[in-house]
Amino acid sequence: GGRTWRRAPVGGPRAVPVPALLGVCGSGPRNVWAVGCEGMVCRSRDGGSTWTRQKVKAAKGATLTAVRFVDEATGWAVGGHDLSERGVILRTTNGGRTWTALRPGGVGHLTCVDFVDRLHGWAAGTDAAGDGSVVLRTGDGGRTWELLRAEWSRFGSRIEAVDFIDADRGWIAASDVAWLTQDGGLTWQESALEEDQYVDDLAFSDPLHGWAVGGGDVLETRDGGLTWQTLPLRVYAGADLWGVACVDAQHAWAVGD
Repeated sequence: GGRTWRRAPVGGPRAVPVPALLGVCGSGPRNVWAVGCEGMVCRSRDGGSTWTRQKVKAAKGATLTAVRFVDEATGWAVGGHDLSERGVILRTTNGGRTWTALRPGGVGHLTCVDFVDRLHGWAAGTDAAGDGSVVLRTGDGGRTWELLRAEWSRFGSRIEAVDFIDADRGWIAASDVAWLTQDGGLTWQESALEEDQYVDDLAFSDPLHGWAVGGGDVLETRDGGLTWQTLPLRVYAGADLWGVACVDAQHAWAVGD
């Protein structure tokens, strides 16, 4: 249950060093996926005790930053090509035996992805010029993507987090700005973040309750992201929190350095 942790090298005890891993996602009780630099795609079939690196031709020359599975067969990974900085979206429908490169077009490095079922998903990151943010939406499992237009395009900071709880309700965040949608991303409402509040990641357990982290703070919302309150937590001075996850309105975890 998390009381103890141990290191699990990729490839077993004699494994050679591997590139940095940047994203992880479970696809079942025993199946776990991780992605990272140099097109790294790894799989564990035993709950993370051992890992095997996969050769994914479609990921060559890319840095993969996030991975998301909705069941044991269907998943996506996103990132960007290291040289051209074009966005990368990979999809598997057979449990990772093969991955197909999708063509989002007109986007730069993608930093996050979320799907609520096999069809409806969102990905976000930077635009093709690298000086603005973009959000993409698909309703057919990623075969085609729609570029959503909204106020975030005027912000230089890239979107770092996206979280949807169903096909309509979701949230995105980019540093000191966050937005929420109730129609799948057609329209967005900016959240009321205070001047000293920052968001690097967020997670919602239901339409009302959610948490966000940024800097050394944990933020909480009880009104669906309309307003956020900084929790009075005693975190080590200088700590940075980068990730947050939750399972219900009472239980959440935050990680960082």
